[in-house]
Amino acid sequence: MTVEADNLRVLTEQVRKLSSKQRSAADQVTGANRAIAGVADRVSSTHGVVCFLTSNALTAADGARNAAGSALHTVSNDLSEKLTTAADNYDNADYRAGKRISQAGRM
Repeated sequence: MTVEADNLRVLTEQVRKLSSKQRSAADQVTGANRAIAGVADRVSSTHGVVCFLTSNALTAADGARNAAGSALHTVSNDLSEKLTTAADNYDNADYRAGKRISQAGRM
């Protein structure tokens, strides 16, 4: 095969590795969100009203971070599923095409 022909091949095992990395990224985002959850509450309970403005700012930041993390988790999982489906479809297409070629050769 030429270099140009190699560029046209789909390596499904590589696509599956990318899918796995996306799933892992989604899990890490969830873990990161959990690790710092409740910071505003802890600041409020340990520092009291003297840090009221800071606590409110942290509450807003927590909400935004949580929403962003949730969206990123959803997108990463969705991409992982799509990559797995794509790899399966490529494998199935290769199998079916090979079967048709084999049957055509018997005629």
